Amino acid sequence: CGRINFEVWNGATFRLSTDVKRQWDSSTPQTVSVHSGARFEDFGTLEFKLWQATVEEGGTYVHTPTAFGIYYKNSSVANGLTNRGRFEAPNGITVTYTTSGGSAAEGRTTYRNEGDGVFLLGGEVKSTTQPTQAYYYEFVGGTLEASNDVAFVGFRDKDRLFFDNAVEVKVDDDSTLTLAGFQYGENAALTKTGAGRLTLGENAIPSLAVNGGMVEVVLESALPGTVSFADGTTLRLVTTGTELAPTSYEGMAFEVDESVCTVGATLIISSDADFLAYAKGGLAAAVAPFGFGVRIDGDSIKVTQESDYMFDATKSDDLSDPTAWKGGEVPVGQDVVIAGAGTVRYNASAPAFASITVLDGATVSVEGGTEEDPVEVPTMTLNYDARLLIAEGVTALVTNEFTCVGDDQK
Repeated sequence: CGRINFEVWNGATFRLSTDVKRQWDSSTPQTVSVHSGARFEDFGTLEFKLWQATVEEGGTYVHTPTAFGIYYKNSSVANGLTNRGRFEAPNGITVTYTTSGGSAAEGRTTYRNEGDGVFLLGGEVKSTTQPTQAYYYEFVGGTLEASNDVAFVGFRDKDRLFFDNAVEVKVDDDSTLTLAGFQYGENAALTKTGAGRLTLGENAIPSLAVNGGMVEVVLESALPGTVSFADGTTLRLVTTGTELAPTSYEGMAFEVDESVCTVGATLIISSDADFLAYAKGGLAAAVAPFGFGVRIDGDSIKVTQESDYMFDATKSDDLSDPTAWKGGEVPVGQDVVIAGAGTVRYNASAPAFASITVLDGATVSVEGGTEEDPVEVPTMTLNYDARLLIAEGVTALVTNEFTCVGDDQK
């Protein structure tokens, strides 16, 4: 067909349910205008030379083509959609760019949501053939809603995935929206709603209010300086070293991926001591199923190892002292853990243990051994930043397994 413009007015519904292919070259775009109170739906296989759509406030455009192609060589006219009403792509958006005469397809395609527009996605956003110019997905107002798992796939550095101004990001239950690759304007202020999961990308958002569901951090420094968590929301950590000092957090919960549960790993860093005290309980519950605990270390919370046979090196330097053991008894013959920033004496008269794990800054000081009668060190694991000290003139016999875990072991 030739150039057709679709204009749908208040009270009308137009369904484009057949295959449409525009055959001739032109610099004049194919247009779709959906006015307030109107509804436009497209199906079938659509192939346009140039395509521009506008949805006014109160209008609805449902975009579910079997295939959607743009076939043209005119780089001076942009393709795309400006939405101030409601745009729905329940199957996601896949654009195929077709070449002409063996040359690369040119052009820019911009999807822009502004005003009070609602932009609903129910699947991946991607291109099967990249144009020589760029894709723009700009959310500068209104709501971005994910009704299923949504990610933006295959975009390049010159493409523009962008938020600015106040935008609601709604993620429905059992859905995940991934924002990898997005950049943010200085006025970007996102409000997360819905029961689903929002996975942040590599760039920090200037302001984020989590009012529902879960926010997942997979890269360091993804959380903004201004962030708040409402009662019943969850922060999930799939990385270490997350810095945050929420303006509100009462009632928020935590999840931690097992992959980051290693002794000494820093889960969060915060300048707010009250928040650290609050977060410690939630993070402890999150890592407990994996056999770990947490501790506050200055301005951070770190992973530690949990054990029924734990010796607190801050309470005593004598391994025979039952008051420093977690269970109130000396666990002779067991695999034990020594934790806490203190020094513990180990000599020939120390209780016999199957193995010793040392962590949380604890130091084991070997005493009293001679060449004729050395002190035998049991199987031992030192986790950063633990220490084993053997004083000058002392002889220790290390015939069992000895392991250092982490950096800068001493």
